Amino acid sequence: MTRTHPPKHPRKILKFIDEFQPSIARKCAFTLFEVQVNTFKQNWLELKASKGRQRQTMTL
Repeated sequence: MTRTHPPKHPRKILKFIDEFQPSIARKCAFTLFEVQVNTFKQNWLELKASKGRQRQTMTL
């Protein structure tokens, strides 16, 4: 039984991909996952920075 849409969880995504083109698709999945992680980190750091700025303005 094959799914119509890929799952959200990384390991499940890899398993889902292995049913199709293992070598090429796996690379794509890893790069996509890395991009997601990097954007999340960037957003988190920006959020921390903005919160820090808010604290500074509040103390002034």
